[in-house]
Amino acid sequence: MTMIIAALKHHGRVAVDFLLSLGIMALIRGLIAAHGQPYEILTNSIAILLLIIGMVILKHFMK
Repeated sequence: MTMIIAALKHHGRVAVDFLLSLGIMALIRGLIAAHGQPYEILTNSIAILLLIIGMVILKHFMK
């Protein structure tokens, strides 16, 4: 629903940093829900780290 509202506000366009932040939030939710699966916890943590690095790079070069 949040993506639909954001797309309607920006005439059909959704910002990349908004999508990255949604991905980070979804992975954090998955990380909280993971119970005792070390491989799943590790892959979620790495994915979160990569998305955060991507967001920092995007913010740095999009000034």
